[in-house]
Amino acid sequence: MDVKYKNVVMYAINKCFILHGFYFDAMTAEIVFRGTPPRSPLRRFIAVMIAYCASDDESLPLWMDLIDICPKEDLKQAMKVLIRIRQPMSDLILDITSYLEEE
Repeated sequence: MDVKYKNVVMYAINKCFILHGFYFDAMTAEIVFRGTPPRSPLRRFIAVMIAYCASDDESLPLWMDLIDICPKEDLKQAMKVLIRIRQPMSDLILDITSYLEEE
C-alpha cells in the first residue's frame, strides 16, 4: 500500500478520535489486525489507545472484547505503553488483603 495513502488514513483516524471520541470496536480492530503486518503503525496506534483509553465502563466501547481479539504482539505494545505512563508503585498503597487466601 502507498505510504502517502496510509498516512492520510492515519490522519483521518486520528481526527475522528480527537473530534468525535472515535474508538475502535472489536470488529473494526479485527479487520485491522487481519489486514496489517505485526509492526504496522495502525496497530501501534490501537495499542496506545488501549493503554490510554481502555476502560470497563459500559458506556464506552467494549474494550474487553477488543483485548480478547488483540494479537499478542499488540497487547505487548500496549503493556509497554502502560508501563511508561503508570504511577510508580511507591505512590500506591497496595491493599494486600485481596491477595490473601482464606485460612
